[in-house]
Amino acid sequence: MTAIVIAVTGAVGAGKSTFSKMLAELGGRLVSADVIAAEVLKKPEVKQLVVEAFGEGILNSEGAIDHNSLGSLAFGDAESLRKLTDIVFPFIGKELTVLINRMCEESETPVILEAPTLFEARCESLAKHVITVEAPPELCTERVEAERNWDAGEVARREGYLVGEEIRRRRAGHVIENKEDLKTLRQAAEEIWRRLTASK
Repeated sequence: MTAIVIAVTGAVGAGKSTFSKMLAELGGRLVSADVIAAEVLKKPEVKQLVVEAFGEGILNSEGAIDHNSLGSLAFGDAESLRKLTDIVFPFIGKELTVLINRMCEESETPVILEAPTLFEARCESLAKHVITVEAPPELCTERVEAERNWDAGEVARREGYLVGEEIRRRRAGHVIENKEDLKTLRQAAEEIWRRLTASK
């Protein structure tokens, strides 16, 4: 029997990273799509394609891609974001597929895939279960302002390029409301962990 894969997605600032870590603490093996994406941008062939698309201004003094500079350009308009995702999503999907398949073969311990752009990258097929974490927009904005120094306009702009809450809710099998404290979120993590791992 191979391991089950539980994917966690959600809006910017909803708390998906915190929830994913809680599931990992309960016994899962955590995989971050953002970490994989950062590694993908280091690949020479990907770096070349991205620089050709956005210019050498996205490179830092060491010649590596500066994520903040790239993010500012990519999220500047829908066409720029599409240009970036067309380049990187296929590489990210390939890397995630190889990694998760290997992890599933190595152990029956569940794999937790934290993937902010799970649906955009069309990677939901990697998971047996998909969880979307939700929170009120004002609370999401408050969290992101504190953690990333983004203002409300930046949060709304970036969220506007992602699939909406209704789509995430419809396509995910499970919805977690994260509008209270960490203790409540932890209880939700424990409950869904018991349900999903019991059904494997």
